[in-house]
Amino acid sequence: MMTPFSPTSPNEPNLDGPRGTASATVIHAGMTIEGKLRSNGDVVIEGSVTGDITGHNVTIAHGAKVRGTITADMVKIDSQFEGTITCRKLQIDSNAQARGEFNQNILAVAFGARFEGNVTVKQQSSMAIND
Repeated sequence: MMTPFSPTSPNEPNLDGPRGTASATVIHAGMTIEGKLRSNGDVVIEGSVTGDITGHNVTIAHGAKVRGTITADMVKIDSQFEGTITCRKLQIDSNAQARGEFNQNILAVAFGARFEGNVTVKQQSSMAIND
């Protein structure tokens, strides 16, 4: 499992992650976060988050609960989400319960997923994710 800090230096970010950015930030099961979560790398949510999330790839893992706004390159939902998502690729898996506003270039919804809301498909050139 990847953590946001290297084991040899707990106060320094681990820059060995994808694209030279920080490793994945993981909100483990049983954790609750309220507020803004911003990462240059990937974000994996296994617990509960209420607020704004920004990351490269954001995964809402099975059993997680997220309510808020997500801005990312790719978002994968395999659990409960309510709010607004702006991304390039959105994947909603069969265990997902997603409700809200969805703005993306590419959308994939698996059989069995519960998906409700407004969907806007953006053209590739009009989509910009700010770091």
